[in-house]
Amino acid sequence: MAKQQDKNLSLQKLFLFGKTIAETVSEEIRKYSLSQSLGRFLKKRGRGGHQMKKGDFLSEKFLDIAIKKNLNFFSLNKVVVASEEQGVRIFKRKKDGAEIFLIIDPIDGSNNLRPHLTPAPFVAFSVALGNLSDLENKNNFEAISVAYIVDIFHQESWFAKKGGSAYFFQKNLKKIFSLQSSGETDLKKVIFGTSLDRFGSDFEKIHQQILPILQATFCQRRLGSTILDLCRVASGDYDIYFSPSGGVKIHDLAAVQLIIKEAGGCLVFKEVKNFQPKGKFLQALILNRDKKVIRDTGFEIIAAGNKNLLKKIKKL
Repeated sequence: MAKQQDKNLSLQKLFLFGKTIAETVSEEIRKYSLSQSLGRFLKKRGRGGHQMKKGDFLSEKFLDIAIKKNLNFFSLNKVVVASEEQGVRIFKRKKDGAEIFLIIDPIDGSNNLRPHLTPAPFVAFSVALGNLSDLENKNNFEAISVAYIVDIFHQESWFAKKGGSAYFFQKNLKKIFSLQSSGETDLKKVIFGTSLDRFGSDFEKIHQQILPILQATFCQRRLGSTILDLCRVASGDYDIYFSPSGGVKIHDLAAVQLIIKEAGGCLVFKEVKNFQPKGKFLQALILNRDKKVIRDTGFEIIAAGNKNLLKKIKKL
């Protein structure tokens, strides 16, 4: 038992490590954007299958530097990192220490990065953390203990620890707020977030699923970053977020699902891609380092501020 405990990082240290990585990478991205556009396409594709932009490439570069720099400080022996662009890789040092995993989306909302300079696009850095040992006896996202998300250009952060509350930090105000999701249940008053990022027949299929909710709810919102949209469910700015496309990936959900739950909201998802075996996607990704999981596993999702509202949306 003592040996196992030595390999685990405490909840507070997991949080501090995630915060350090997220804030460091976000700061480096902001500095770079002052002189050059982050939206130029590169001649390479990430593990998630999308063509990379300059911002995607740089964020992964800054991420690697930040992790290596902090291994000794946090007494980490092994860090397994799964990220959208580089897939799964391992950082190690030849000393005893904790063994943890990170699931990272280093730039969510990269479509908001334009080839010309823009002052404040909505893009997020997201990291979910847990101890490797928890993956052996906990299913998928249940093994995640800490979540930390940064809105890179607006310098706002959302974070949570499992079994605790969820919080929002505004850097300019230097103030932390406790998050509470919406208790609204009247569909005529509901603010509804969604994504319509599909073409052709896929759009028609999605439109048919979303139309009843559009007709029943008050108004709609979309920031262009799935993660930042879902953060709005945790903060109560949105009452619902619905994405039926199957395009939401593991790295989109890993951190924000914990924040929503700890803020009092709820999130349900269904695997819609043909990854096998179903139901063990996180174990396959982290423990088996299956490179296909990042690309091939996608979800339909509904997030709501409360269970009663979730039931109403399901009926629609």
